[in-house]
Formats: sequence, C-alpha cells, structure tokens
Amino acid sequence: MPPSQCQQCGATNYASTLFCQNCGNPLSTTAPLPPYTQPSPTDWYGAQPNQPPPGYYQPPMPVPPPIVYVPVQAYRCRWCGSPYPPQIVRRMTTGGYVVLILGLLFCLIGAFISLAFMENQHICPSCGHRVF
Repeated sequence: MPPSQCQQCGATNYASTLFCQNCGNPLSTTAPLPPYTQPSPTDWYGAQPNQPPPGYYQPPMPVPPPIVYVPVQAYRCRWCGSPYPPQIVRRMTTGGYVVLILGLLFCLIGAFISLAFMENQHICPSCGHRVF
C-alpha cells in the first residue's frame, strides 16, 4: 500500500495509520454502518414462525400412556377403628430390659449396654395399642 497524505496538513503517513501523526486528523473516512434491524422469523430459512425450515423432518410426538389412579385403602386401627395413622415410637425390647436389670445388678456400666436393644413400634394414637 502506498503511503497516505493528510488532507489537512499534507504530511506523509504510513498506509496502516488511521490518524495523521502530525495533526491527528483522521486519514480515511469510512461510511458509517447501517443501523441494525432485527430479522423477522420469516427471514430465517424462509419459514413461517414456529415452523421447521423446509426439508427438515420432524418425527411425530409419542402419545403418553394413560395415567391410572389406584385408590388407596384408608388406614383403620384393628382395635378401635381410628382412621389416624400410627405414631412411630422408639422403645426398648424385652431383651433390653433383661440386659438393663443384669447390668444394674453386676455393674453400672453394663446397664448402658441395654440402650442398644431399641426398636421402632407403631402405636395407635387413639387407643394406644401396638399396630404392627
């Protein structure tokens, strides 16, 4: 590229410079870019909005299986007929009580071993009977 001449002061500048090194005047004037416009959906592939482009195969959507609702049997206590669900209480088993008594008789530390013999029990909140 040939060197460029400044229009204002006439100084010779390199071809790659954008401004005059003598006076700072812009050396080349470029046309401004046109304003940006948002393309419409019909401009893309020439398709209508929400439609695939021509030549695109879209497989049919599978039909979901029907949902079958199975009614749940309501809970009832065996003894009192209460509809409330049972409470879960953590209690010591019979073996735990035996270990507790033997631990108290022979050594106090052995009594704490009885705490390992615990189980969950389901209790009816209305009548207090053991359910399961």
